[in-house]
Parts: sequence; structure tokens; C-alpha cells
Amino acid sequence: MSTTSPSKMSGSFTASNLSNEVARGSKLMARAKYPFQGSKPNEMPLVTGQIIEVVMRGAPGGWCKGTGGVFPTDYVEFLPNVTASS
Repeated sequence: MSTTSPSKMSGSFTASNLSNEVARGSKLMARAKYPFQGSKPNEMPLVTGQIIEVVMRGAPGGWCKGTGGVFPTDYVEFLPNVTASS
């Protein structure tokens, strides 16, 4: 597993960069693999090791939406889905 962060992402967040909405009744969680300091108000900063609740999962090379804003998909590893009661 590489410890080098992905290259700076080109482009900006748009709704078309999001792919899969998380199914109702489940939670998709992710762990930040790399730090990310957003440059726009809607971008969510990440700290390595931080656990994030994902609202919409983005395609590789795209963006995800978390409860605190958007972040690069490639900067996180997705954890197994859990039910909303967990």
C-alpha cells in the first residue's frame, strides 16, 4: 500500500462527479488515507485516519459527498456497509 497521496485532482466538484447514492437504511463509512485541505467552501478537509460518513460515493478519480462536504474519492478507503441502527 502506497503512502504517497494521489496527484492533485483536476477540475472541480459537480453533481455529475457523484455516482452512487448510499442506500436508505445503511451507512457507508470511509477512512481517510491521505490528508486533504479543501480550497473551496464546499470541500471537506480530511485528516489521515479520520472516519467519514459518506452520503454519496463518487467514481474513482471523482468526488464523494460526506456529511461535512465533498472530498476526493481516491483519498479514502471505503469500509463495509453498516445498518443505520449500528
